[in-house]
Amino acid sequence: MHKFSGLMILLFCLCAGLRSVGAQSTPASSATEQLAAALVAAPDEAARAALLARQPELVTAELWRVLARLGQKANLRGEHRQSIAIHRLAQQIAERLDDREGLAAALSGIGLGYTGMGDYALALPMLQQSLAVSTAHQDRLGEARAWGNLGILYWHQASYDQALDCWRKSLAIFTALGDREHMAASQTNIANVYFAQGENDLALEQYQQALAAAEALRNQRGIGVLLNNIGSIYSSLGNQRLALEYHMRSLKLRESNEDRPGMAAVLHNIGNLYYRQGNFDLALDYYRKSLARHEEMDQKFEIALAKANLGRLFFEQGNFALARDYYGQSLALRQALSDKDG
Repeated sequence: MHKFSGLMILLFCLCAGLRSVGAQSTPASSATEQLAAALVAAPDEAARAALLARQPELVTAELWRVLARLGQKANLRGEHRQSIAIHRLAQQIAERLDDREGLAAALSGIGLGYTGMGDYALALPMLQQSLAVSTAHQDRLGEARAWGNLGILYWHQASYDQALDCWRKSLAIFTALGDREHMAASQTNIANVYFAQGENDLALEQYQQALAAAEALRNQRGIGVLLNNIGSIYSSLGNQRLALEYHMRSLKLRESNEDRPGMAAVLHNIGNLYYRQGNFDLALDYYRKSLARHEEMDQKFEIALAKANLGRLFFEQGNFALARDYYGQSLALRQALSDKDG
C-alpha cells in the first residue's frame, strides 16, 4: 500500500464515447437511459431479465455504454460497491452481444471498483482480463486504457516501477492516437511516480504541463487533481503558503463538482499542513472531515491512514488513551488489508 495517498491519480475512460465526468459524451436515447436506470434499480436477476425481455430492441452497445457511464460516475463518487454492481450489468450486456469493447470496459470498471475498496487480489484479474481482451481484439485505444488502469492498481500497491511501466505504455499509445485528454492523464500519473521517488522538480514540471493541458480541455476533474498534487509538491518543498493555496483551490473545485473522493483527499492534505504548522485544532477538524468522507465510501486504506493521523495528533497533544485507540484501529485495518492482498 502506498504512503502517498494525499496524491490523486486520474482514471482512464473505459470506452469510446464515454468521457470523464464533466466532459461531453455521446448522447444516449431516453429509452435506453430509462432501461439502464431500471436495470440498476431492479431487485433481482429475474426482474432484470423481464425488463430486457420486454425491450429487446434496446439491448445494444448503447445500453452497456450507458451502464458503464453510470458505473464510472458511481466510482468517482466513491460508491465502489455500486460501481462494481453496475459494471457487472454492463458485462452481462456486452457478453450477450459478444461485444469485446464492452466486455473490456466492464472488466476495467469492476477492477477499478475493487481497487477503490482496497480489494487488490480481486482487482488484478479483472484488469488483466480487460487488457487481454483489448489486445486480442486489436483495440489500441482499449489497450491503452487497460494499461493505464492496471497502473492505478500497482500505484495503490506501492509497486511504483510497475505503475510507471504501465503508464508509459499507455502514454505511448495515447500519443500515437492523438488522444490529448488521456495523454494528460498519463502524464499526471507518471508525475506522481516521480514525486514518490523523490524527483520533485521533474514531477512539478510534469504536473504544470498536464495542468495547462487540462485547462485547455476544460477537464474539471483533471484540474482538481493537478491543483492538489502541485500543492503536495510545494508542501514537500517546505512552501506551506503555496501548498495551502493550491489545496484550497482544489477543494473548492471538488466541492462544486460533488467529488467525494477528491474532497476527502484534499481535506487530508490540508489537515497535514495545519499539523505541520502546529495548529492542532484546525488539523483535527480537517482530519475528522476527511475520515468521515472516507468512511462513507468504505475506503479502507484511507480510513486506516486517517486514523493513524488522528492517533499521531492526539499523541502530540498528550492524549495517550485516544492516541492508542486510533493507532490500534489503524493497525487492525492495515493488517486486514495485508491479509486480503495475500
